Amino acid sequence: LTLILSAAFVMRVAGIHYGLPYIYHQDEPMMVNHALAIGTGDWNTHYFVIPPFVSYFLFFVYAVFFIAGRVLGLFESSGDFLLFYLKDPTAFYVLGRFFIGTLFGTATVAVVYAAGKRFFSKDAGTAAAIFMAFLPFHVQHSHYIYADIPLTFVLSLVFYVLFCLLEKPSMRNYLVLGALVGWAGGTKYVAAYFLPAVLLAHVFAAPRAWLRFEAWKKILLSGLTALTVFFITAPYTFLDWSSFWGTMKLQSAAEVPTGLSHHFFYSIVGGSGVLFAMLALFGGYVLATKYRRIFWVIAAGGISYYAVSAYFSQHFARYMLPLTPLLCWCVGAGWERLSQHLKKPASGFLLALVLLILAVPAVYSDALFFKEDTRTACLRWFEKNVHYGAVVAIDNRF
Repeated sequence: LTLILSAAFVMRVAGIHYGLPYIYHQDEPMMVNHALAIGTGDWNTHYFVIPPFVSYFLFFVYAVFFIAGRVLGLFESSGDFLLFYLKDPTAFYVLGRFFIGTLFGTATVAVVYAAGKRFFSKDAGTAAAIFMAFLPFHVQHSHYIYADIPLTFVLSLVFYVLFCLLEKPSMRNYLVLGALVGWAGGTKYVAAYFLPAVLLAHVFAAPRAWLRFEAWKKILLSGLTALTVFFITAPYTFLDWSSFWGTMKLQSAAEVPTGLSHHFFYSIVGGSGVLFAMLALFGGYVLATKYRRIFWVIAAGGISYYAVSAYFSQHFARYMLPLTPLLCWCVGAGWERLSQHLKKPASGFLLALVLLILAVPAVYSDALFFKEDTRTACLRWFEKNVHYGAVVAIDNRF
């Protein structure tokens, strides 16, 4: 496990300085600038396209950075801190990418291992963690400051607790589940698409008594806990309702039907490989035959999330990141079943082959993060060859 987590960390921390001091990811400044703006004393980010958890989290990271800078004599005042950012934002973006991308991304691998080991087997959990550690589009997006990687981490915890609920439907598990669901919603609204998995797990947890008052008391208290945590992580959703609702109506125009096949071929297969996707499908069959209740909980969450995304989403591959822990558990279970029917050299070869198919594009992606961005190269050429006062023709202002 130490080797797997170390590899996952290295894959996600390598190249997090890419592009800096220039900002080439269009969504990162939304998180960073709103986090810094909280320093003016206004906790309302006035930005409701996604909930403010990431910006709040970053604000505390930057607050610690500011205090450390004051102690070390880097900043004398908040004005010096702002000037430091305006001169060169590199430190702020490296810190953000490290805490939002690298750490949450690596922690997701640990949760995938823990759940796989506990609910399937040690071999299945180990394989699932290895695949998660090198999954190309999870590695790539773990280099960015945005909500997708933290959301994937929280959702992996949600499913861990859902599996626990199937074993022991205690009030404690329901309350922990509610807190995690609220945290997930406060990270990104699309977490709501996984609610069918929560409801199905509740039904499975008490198959003969799920309609009784005692069972519904647990799910209602879980729901109240979720709302409370959501309010803590995204209070101005309620306190500034008119702005929130106005943003939601505007943002809905950007969500379009992508079609049923787009995210499967472009995002999942494109972000992992054909063999990985085939093993995931086979692993789903294994779960359906050996771990039936877990399979249906995973299927309920995965299908509902994918179906909504097919008709109300965007084309970017990162929209499928919340499904990656579910896919890795399926692949881990699929590989374990195949390894039971194959001789050791053959099963080891299969594991190595899948790992190679994942690792090559993931390592290549990291190598690209180390290279100078082509836009930076263009800027260097421009500064060297185009003199002050020259006329520049612009083909497209957008």
